[in-house]
Amino acid sequence: MAQLRIFDSLFDPDEPLPGPIPYQTAANGTWYRVFIFLEGPDLPFVHRVRYTLPVGFTPRHWNIAPNYMNQSAKLVIVTDKTGFIVEADVWVKFRVGRTRLVHLIRFHEDLIGNPPLVPSGSLAP
Repeated sequence: MAQLRIFDSLFDPDEPLPGPIPYQTAANGTWYRVFIFLEGPDLPFVHRVRYTLPVGFTPRHWNIAPNYMNQSAKLVIVTDKTGFIVEADVWVKFRVGRTRLVHLIRFHEDLIGNPPLVPSGSLAP
């Protein structure tokens, strides 16, 4: 089994220092840009990842192939939801089959004791 874990954050894992957290307020709630990514010793051997989001997200399935610009197989989504499950099917080079990872999105914990929120004109990934 691959030694990998899914993480989520309001901070871009590829940025050295976290800055203010961008958000947008709409009539139906507050929206955030959320980074979903992999970490672990087997990360250099990941061939591709298929993230599956819950019903209500469009599209629900995202295929990511890590490369030099996205080594952690990062997926960026915009959502107002917290506490939902993300699944990832991970294909690792030199291994037969895939590894299934399941993760509870908890980015709201980033809102406690971190940099201030700043309104954003656009949250497009």
